[in-house]
Amino acid sequence: MEGTTRGRRRWCGLGLAVAVAACDAAPAPPRYRVTVLEPPASTAFAAPLAMGRDGSIVGYAGGDAWDPAAVPVRIAPGGAATVLGEPGGVAWAGGAGLVVGEHARRPVAWTERGRVALDVPAARAGGLAIAVGDDGQLVGAVGDPDGEVPTRPCVWAGLDAPAVELAVLDRSLPIGVARAVTPDGAIVGEVVGPAIGGVGFVAVRWDAPGAAATPLPLLHQQRSGFPRAVNAGGEIAGFAERLGHQLVAFVIRGEAIEELPALPGGPALAVAQAIGDDGDVVGLALDAGWLPRAVLWRDGEIIDLHALAMDGAEEPRLVAGVGVDAAGRIAVEAAVRDADGGWVARIGWLDPVD
Repeated sequence: MEGTTRGRRRWCGLGLAVAVAACDAAPAPPRYRVTVLEPPASTAFAAPLAMGRDGSIVGYAGGDAWDPAAVPVRIAPGGAATVLGEPGGVAWAGGAGLVVGEHARRPVAWTERGRVALDVPAARAGGLAIAVGDDGQLVGAVGDPDGEVPTRPCVWAGLDAPAVELAVLDRSLPIGVARAVTPDGAIVGEVVGPAIGGVGFVAVRWDAPGAAATPLPLLHQQRSGFPRAVNAGGEIAGFAERLGHQLVAFVIRGEAIEELPALPGGPALAVAQAIGDDGDVVGLALDAGWLPRAVLWRDGEIIDLHALAMDGAEEPRLVAGVGVDAAGRIAVEAAVRDADGGWVARIGWLDPVD
C-alpha cells in the first residue's frame, strides 16, 4: 500500500473543491483512486443519485438530506462540477443528452438550453422524472392532487410529449414508479400488487406505454421487489424484501433471477443500485457493525469497496455505490465528519488503478 496523498483544486468558478485520496488497495485487483467533492458554497450536504454510461454523475446538494431548497448538480466524466439550476431541484438521472429530475415537486429535464417542464395530466399534481432511455423516453411518476408523493407510474415519449400513465396490477391501489428503460424500449419499475402476506410492491415490466404490467421473476419468499437499473444488455439490478423485512440484492438476466450475497459477518441486508454493461453491480450492504458499506458484485462475489479503496482509513466512509460506467469508474455516496462530529454525505467516485 502506497501512502495516501491529498490535494485541493477549484472547478468551474462555482466554489466546488475536490479532495483526492489515492488509496491503492493491496495486493489483489481491483484497485481504486478515491475522489470526493466538497459541496457547493453555502451547502453542507451533497449526495449522488445516479451515474450515466458516459461517466457523468448527478444528484443534489443542500443543507441536509432532501432539503426542499436543494440544488441539482452534475459532475461531468472529466470531473467538472456544475449546479444545473436554482434551488428546489433534484437531478435523478442522465442519458440521451439530458439530465432528468424534479423541480418544485414537478417533473423536469435539463438540456443545454436550460430547464424544461414535463407534462403533468390535468387530473394529477406534480411528479418526478427518474430515468431516461437511450431512445429518449423519460420515466418516473406523477402524483394525485391530495398526495405529497408521486405514486402513479408514467412515461413521456420525449420532452414535449404528454405523460402517459402506465398500467398497474390492482386498479384499487394505483401505486408505483417507473424506474428504468431497457435497450428495446420496455420500461421496468414497481407497482402495488398481490404478495406473500397480502399486498406488496411487485417488480414489473411494461413492453410499451399501453401494455399490461408483467411481473418479473421472484426470489424465494420475496414479498416486494424494487428494480433500480438496467444495462445495455437488458440485465436488471435491484433489491427485494423477504418475509421478516430482510433486504436482499438481485440481478435478473433474461427470465432468471440471481440473489447477490451480503457481506460476510454482517446481517443479511444488501441493496443493488446500478449495473454496468459488463454485468458488474454496485450498491450497499451492512457490515458486522451494521454500518452501510459501498460494495461491488463481480461474477457473483461481493467486494467491500470501502475496505478495498480506503485500506483502513476511517474517512471518508464509502457508504453506497450508485453507478458504474464503461470504464469501470464507480460513483459512490461518501460520508465525512462535520464540525460537530456527525457524518454528512458527499459525492465521490472511484477510478480504477492499473
